[in-house]
Amino acid sequence: MATDSFGVTDDSTYIIVTGERDKERLTILSEIYNPFSLRFFTNCNIQKGARVLELGCGIGIASQMYASEVGKDGFVLATDISEQQLQVARTLLPKEGISNLEFRQLSAFEIDGLNEQFDVVCARFLLVHLQDHQKVIQKVKKIIKPGGKLIIEDITGNQTFYSSPHTEGMDILHHLDRLQCEVQQSDDEYLTSLPALLEKEGFRVVSMQKAHPKLGTPRKRKSILFHLSSLKDALIRAEKTTEKEYNDMLQKVIELEQNSSVEIYYYEFGQLCATF
Repeated sequence: MATDSFGVTDDSTYIIVTGERDKERLTILSEIYNPFSLRFFTNCNIQKGARVLELGCGIGIASQMYASEVGKDGFVLATDISEQQLQVARTLLPKEGISNLEFRQLSAFEIDGLNEQFDVVCARFLLVHLQDHQKVIQKVKKIIKPGGKLIIEDITGNQTFYSSPHTEGMDILHHLDRLQCEVQQSDDEYLTSLPALLEKEGFRVVSMQKAHPKLGTPRKRKSILFHLSSLKDALIRAEKTTEKEYNDMLQKVIELEQNSSVEIYYYEFGQLCATF
């Protein structure tokens, strides 16, 4: 399985930097979205003792949350395509570790090779980076128990990230999001068609909801700078921008981040639970 300099394998279109370089961005991202994820996970009536498979776990912050929710009799197998991400995830564990949580390097396209089945499969901020959603869903069908639950959480579209009033910095962020989708060949609005795909594959959608977080603290507003930084290398490598163009854009985004009179709303968060 070949791995490029960003720590991701050939069957992924993920272009954001990984590992320690992206740790702070993902930590803040979890601070923004974890309260919504926890509430939804609870509302999906996930039982204590459940066996959970997490796809695209990143640095494992949500993984720890799932492990806490299913209790000591439950188990979470948190997987990611990037060993760099998993190395960071392991450093974030408590010193004594978490007995019901295991991290493993595994692509979402390889999970049918697992010799076990799960009560719950979770994928947060994963499918937006992939092209073949149907293939992932078909892999999930092979390892989810009858009656098991699939929880998918992702952005509902890049345009849901906005500022009030609108600013030039926000135009730049939208422009970079479009470039990211071009390089990844991904669809930022795929959630609108996901229910039909799931039903076609034998799932029944039982719950859907949305949340739209405001970046209401200086720390959360920093996430937009980390987001910009995480895309830099890949966009320059793909010849979508130059170093000078990037630095010029960065200054406008810094102005937006530091202007406390401008309200910033991060990506709308779509949440879906389906049973199999």
